[in-house]
Amino acid sequence: MNPGVARGHVELSRKLEDLPEVADAFGSGEISPAHARVIAKAYTLERASEMAGLEKPIVDAARVANPRELLGIMRHITDAIDGDGGAASDEAIHARRRWHMSLTIDGMLKIDGLVDAEASEYWQTAVNAEIDRDYYEGDTRTLAQRRADAATSLIRRPLDTGDASNRRAARPHLAVVVDLDELPSTTPALIAVIRAEQRSRGQLSAAMLERISCDCDISRVIMAGPSEVLDVGRATRTISPALWKAT
Repeated sequence: MNPGVARGHVELSRKLEDLPEVADAFGSGEISPAHARVIAKAYTLERASEMAGLEKPIVDAARVANPRELLGIMRHITDAIDGDGGAASDEAIHARRRWHMSLTIDGMLKIDGLVDAEASEYWQTAVNAEIDRDYYEGDTRTLAQRRADAATSLIRRPLDTGDASNRRAARPHLAVVVDLDELPSTTPALIAVIRAEQRSRGQLSAAMLERISCDCDISRVIMAGPSEVLDVGRATRTISPALWKAT
């Protein structure tokens, strides 16, 4: 087993030494490992004396409740013991929030996150609403694919409308570096040079470059040979904000 699983078993066994009723029920198969973990997680040194007198009724409840139901029962008990209306539990749950992003070798983004109950309502409501809005007749995407597309749509929205105040938060930006002697006279030709250059040196496909270049900011960088920069122009948007609003 991996270190995390092993650590969980060790922590559970140590806590069961102080919870004999739970240990007996667990050992005889009356409650599952999931039940035992829920009870053990709620048991702390600060709550030890109060939980000692409640252990038997807790085990009785575990015999008839599933682990999720038992979790709710234990939350009520620990909130009453702590005497803070659940503030400490809420803070502990909130502190566990995380959001990890890592690029795979083929350029995809792997996402792993965890949010508290309050934030989860925002996430689920927003994503589910976007899933419904994005649905079309004959849609063959799986639910997981539709969910990913909905999340991407929600993330793009403040970037497309200009609501994001951070200068880094913008549509894809292309820096076009072209030697003065090779500078094309028209924008389509310039885009063709970008595409050819990126295909030979970058990781973006021709199709992706075509899709990005029709919806991005383009800045020209004019060179005289490989090391002398003559001009760095302002970004120009290929599709105006007014046209975006119209569409």
